[in-house]
Amino acid sequence: MSEMDLDKYVGHLIILMAQGLRSIDTLWDTEGFTVQYPGKEQGLPHYRFMALYQKLAYDPITLSHLLNTSLSSTVTPRSSITVDETRRKRKTRGGLFIVHNPKKPDKYALEGISIAASCGLLYYISNPFLHPKPTATREVLAALDGYLPTWARPHLVADRRFGSLLLARELQSRGIPFTLNCKRNTPSTIFKDQLCKEPQRSGPSFAKVDGMVAVTLKVEHTYCLLTSAFSIQPAPRHILLGERAGPFDLYRHNNRNIDRFNQLLQSYHNPHRHGFDLPSWLDQVIAICLTNAYLLSGIAGIGSAGHYEFLMSISEALLTGH
Repeated sequence: MSEMDLDKYVGHLIILMAQGLRSIDTLWDTEGFTVQYPGKEQGLPHYRFMALYQKLAYDPITLSHLLNTSLSSTVTPRSSITVDETRRKRKTRGGLFIVHNPKKPDKYALEGISIAASCGLLYYISNPFLHPKPTATREVLAALDGYLPTWARPHLVADRRFGSLLLARELQSRGIPFTLNCKRNTPSTIFKDQLCKEPQRSGPSFAKVDGMVAVTLKVEHTYCLLTSAFSIQPAPRHILLGERAGPFDLYRHNNRNIDRFNQLLQSYHNPHRHGFDLPSWLDQVIAICLTNAYLLSGIAGIGSAGHYEFLMSISEALLTGH
């Protein structure tokens, strides 16, 4: 496959994403409704695109390394980073690498643990084809050790899937500040047996734990935070709830960074449900790169095109060669 073929292949994929077309064949239909787009005549013929789409192979480890090296070198995390997951829906329920999560809209999906910088750009995503699959804590630590610059110590925020005393202690040993939301029984000696025994609606409960602060608050649900960004001291007067909301404000402000990225990612993605894992994840990687590129164009102030117009301009350049 030539470099020109790969450019045109991606150019057609972008049309599928931008137009939300579930059938690849629609791009080449000549009867009934036909899709018109810039560069169509200079693009690949149908048979050539399908041959690439079905047989394009790559090494997941190499792709993951190239992707994360590129993502992590694009932007400095600055004040904070957020840990969550990014998923690619799969039509099959079985498979070695499919992750089932009944709480997600895409219950069966390929999944990578992702890290977003405070500016909203995706900084890192794990390889979903690891087997045996490491624990979430080990994947987070591998990302920090492998790709986070040694001079940067951004504040790490993570939700209940990742939050634990084990991760908190590992982050402490690396000198990385953190605010983690934990499950009510993780660890049970702090939350379930102490702070969450009778969670108060009137305000948060606090405790000192091994050089960090544990704090709970019951609002729409119970927050169980472990944080190294705050300390607690005796106060000569009653502290109002608003003055005690610092850990929750920090957590809630940063926790949705990857949700916002994933929403933008899903706005224009390839809805065609590929039958194989490797090509399906390659579609996701391409979409991640395009979403980051769109966000970067806004940060750099390059043009004022909307998301759709940005994708169409990239597609036209790839299909026409200029």
